[in-house]
Amino acid sequence: MFEELIKKDDGITIDLKYDNKKYDIEYVKSKNMIILRRLIDNKILEIFSDKIGFIVQCDLKEQTNFLITDYHEKDKNGNTLLKFKHYTDRSYLDSLLLEKSFDCDSAALSLSRITDSSYLVEQSGYSGCIYNLNQKSKRYKRIYNDQKVNAFFKDNTILVSEEISSFVRHDVNDTLTYGINPETFEITTPIWSELQQRYINVYTEEQANKLKNIKGSFLNLDEITIYFEVKRYLNEIAKQFDRPKSVYMDTMDSKVNEEFVKKFVKK
Repeated sequence: MFEELIKKDDGITIDLKYDNKKYDIEYVKSKNMIILRRLIDNKILEIFSDKIGFIVQCDLKEQTNFLITDYHEKDKNGNTLLKFKHYTDRSYLDSLLLEKSFDCDSAALSLSRITDSSYLVEQSGYSGCIYNLNQKSKRYKRIYNDQKVNAFFKDNTILVSEEISSFVRHDVNDTLTYGINPETFEITTPIWSELQQRYINVYTEEQANKLKNIKGSFLNLDEITIYFEVKRYLNEIAKQFDRPKSVYMDTMDSKVNEEFVKKFVKK
């Protein structure tokens, strides 16, 4: 892949990574636009504003994808809307096809990309999701997209933390930290339980098969492991506690907890 860095007059840079034997990307500074052209038929596939962070081409499963971040749109209050966008080049179309669009926190390639086919989206503080050009992951409490941390792993692994709550009471929870493959979301390391203060190995097929009549209820070995080694214990812990005092007896606020409210009334 050909790599180039566009330096704008305002000091902001745009990262480009694409196959320059199949595509051409031209920056028209006077018009504040970037033109993406398909060389085989000389078609202009897209004209972008130069208010973008990067354009990265990723060929995956015989499909050409283009990933960008842009910040040219504004909401009704004039605030900048920062978006991560996934386009594909379909040979039978004369323009790029927008596959997905997500809110994101940064336009910079270094802060958005995990691999060429996995990116951070919908961040909120340290939490966020990973998009792998096919689907979005669950929301993680924290994603450690840090080169100082990633340097410890030789394989395709990124550390994440996830908060797990009891089915019985949502205020009884545990924080799990583990490594995942950012392109498949599969757990690739032992799981650290903050509450239990121990490492948990993901079940093998043999271990899962010993658990009668449960395998069909879960998507994969990761889910089976987290349920039996974490959630099941959280549920048992939650049953040992009295329910917290509150003004209402139910989540719909339809019934007042009279005994609790009367404690606030002056005698």
